[in-house]
Amino acid sequence: MCTHLYFLNIGGICSTKITSYKNKKGKTRYKLHVFLGYDPTTGKKYETTRQGFTSRTEAKNKASKLQISFSSGKLVKKSAAIKTFQELFDLWFESYRQSTATDCWWLYKRYIKPRFGKNKRTLLSKIC
Repeated sequence: MCTHLYFLNIGGICSTKITSYKNKKGKTRYKLHVFLGYDPTTGKKYETTRQGFTSRTEAKNKASKLQISFSSGKLVKKSAAIKTFQELFDLWFESYRQSTATDCWWLYKRYIKPRFGKNKRTLLSKIC
């Protein structure tokens, strides 16, 4: 049985939906879905989900902390922090498997970096 509990911010910008669910062990847990507002850099909706709370109060407190973090600018998606193609490549390269990384690095250094290295990421979306 799922029960829903909604909280709306006074300004109507932030809203929280708290839902109960049963975990694998049969214990009641709570999850929340928070709409925090719009991302100032992209203009897209900024929403997040958290789960595993043992009480509604714990979930509500977490939602409040998320809203405060977002409004103060501390809660930023990683993609918003990436400004150039070089930064995007560096982030991807760190997570890529080492076995093929050497080949990719050579190709990047030889062909891609001279062409796109200092371009803004928004320019790349226009090219593609």
